[in-house]
Amino acid sequence: MKKIIFTLLITALFAFIFLYSTNIYSRAGGGHSYSDSSSRSHSSSSSSSRSSYRSSKTHIHSTGKGSTVNPVAGLIGLFFIGGTILIIILISRKVPAANKYNETIKRANDMTETIKTQDREINIKKIKELDPAFSEEKFIERVKKAFLIIQQGWSEQNLSLMRSFVSNGIYARFSVQIDMQRYMGFRNQLENIKIINSWVDTAYSDNLYDVINAGFAAQMDDKNIDLKTGKILQTNTSEPFTEFWTFMRRKGAKTTGKAGLIESRCPNCGSAIKITESGNCEYCKAYIMGGQYDWVLTEITQECEYSGQTSRNIQGIGEMINKDPDFNASVIEDKTSVMFFNIASSLLFGDGHHIRNICRPDYFEQIRSSRQFKGVFDTQSEWYTSLDDVAIGAVELKRIILNQPDGFDRVEVVVKWSGANCERNSRTKEVRNKGENHTNIQTYTLARRTSIKSSAYYNFKTVPCHNCGAPISNSTHYQCEFCGSAINDGTRDWVLINISPL
Repeated sequence: MKKIIFTLLITALFAFIFLYSTNIYSRAGGGHSYSDSSSRSHSSSSSSSRSSYRSSKTHIHSTGKGSTVNPVAGLIGLFFIGGTILIIILISRKVPAANKYNETIKRANDMTETIKTQDREINIKKIKELDPAFSEEKFIERVKKAFLIIQQGWSEQNLSLMRSFVSNGIYARFSVQIDMQRYMGFRNQLENIKIINSWVDTAYSDNLYDVINAGFAAQMDDKNIDLKTGKILQTNTSEPFTEFWTFMRRKGAKTTGKAGLIESRCPNCGSAIKITESGNCEYCKAYIMGGQYDWVLTEITQECEYSGQTSRNIQGIGEMINKDPDFNASVIEDKTSVMFFNIASSLLFGDGHHIRNICRPDYFEQIRSSRQFKGVFDTQSEWYTSLDDVAIGAVELKRIILNQPDGFDRVEVVVKWSGANCERNSRTKEVRNKGENHTNIQTYTLARRTSIKSSAYYNFKTVPCHNCGAPISNSTHYQCEFCGSAINDGTRDWVLINISPL
């Protein structure tokens, strides 16, 4: 602030000199006249050829050593200097208040960080009480491996490398994005991957799970490579970025010190990972993808959307858990992520069948007739409504509404995502009328029969047919492939009944 005041004073001084310099020195050296304001920029030597003095209304003769003073310039100078002094006084008065405000903000931020650190330490201690072998350092070592494995799987378009330790929502996210790359005939190769820093940012426990948010500050380059020719299509160099990866594990699960899901080993029997369609280890038959034995990646949140909160104000959650003890907010958010990417798939590939198995039949018909899905359900249409550059920022459960008159419970989940609207040619894949990439905030409303309760065994996996118990594949079927029972009517699991705004 002192520098600002000093700069203003110097500016005022030079301005004063500039405004008055013509008058001060116009007659120095004797006898030279000066002109009016229209010729004031001339030097005394330039006017020395004039032999006579020419008076004007803008000049006043001075009795002192032949000097003259311009009253307009004087007034301007006085106003400028006076204004500068006034500004300096006002700034000087505000400096203490501004400093006080900044100090208050700094103290508040420091206090928040202190509370966050204390909260993390308390919650880590609680985890260690049930799992004495747990170590933050070893946890970070493992999740750094997970970070690099996912980058490798992305580059190779090989999701089997990560399938054992990611939830359905994360898997759906990468599946859609990689399917889109294949559809467009390229893969995205990541190179020069550097983890600048990694840390446990927050830790807490909910009704079912221990939850740890790991922060990653990283940087990497990438290039798009043609799948047929291997030719490099585009090369990009990225700036450093920060993401927060959420890992969850059932409360009471133990750290064994042995290889687990991230290392492609069954955490129960130690065998090499070979997972059945139901998510069970092929050797010991244990269900290993729901966090019962090891940490599972359930969310990746961008820094701009990350709150770091360890307590969540979800309307109705207490009442829901009392009624349905295995209900879990993170599981609902994971299911909603799967629904989002099913819808994204329909718009990306022009195939509306991706939506049918997640929507209640009445809402499916509403979507099919909406202008936002124009051409998506019409196999004869040359152009269809589509999206480009789809990315998800955050998925967050906000409200639970129980015992509605129609016999269904409801949950409302906010989805923040970005993308560009466009039209896509169903034959050539050409994109036209592409708009600007923009952020969207939508509320997904899911419904389920009031009488249905959650089963923690099926968290982060697809709930089987309620009639025959057969597994439900992530296909476009809206009926059980074995017994023909409906799987999208809310009598088995949560289904989508509304998106606002669509």
